[in-house]
Amino acid sequence: MTWGLLRVINLANFALAFLGAYLTYQLATTHGLDPILTLLVIAPGFFVIGILLELGFLRFRINELTSLIVTFGLTVILESLAPAGRARSGFARAAPSACRPPRSRRLRGRAAP
Repeated sequence: MTWGLLRVINLANFALAFLGAYLTYQLATTHGLDPILTLLVIAPGFFVIGILLELGFLRFRINELTSLIVTFGLTVILESLAPAGRARSGFARAAPSACRPPRSRRLRGRAAP
């Protein structure tokens, strides 16, 4: 829809949605907040960020190729913010046992997968 009306390719919309979902998850798990209540703050905040991004494109009259390059760069930056917060919060833990490969079993004296 943005391409048809504004002639702007905005790849950063997905990155904003990803970062909003990640922040909601982090606030819910680390601080014990209700995820729905965190969305009441995070969703309008990222909505305003998206509007400011589009207004910047309109103000500087960014063409199609430039909007593609700028929003791709923003996507890379926004998606790199999530692991930076994860390392500080102690979220990086060992994989649960269901994700680990099973131990080999012995069948007639031989290891079976």
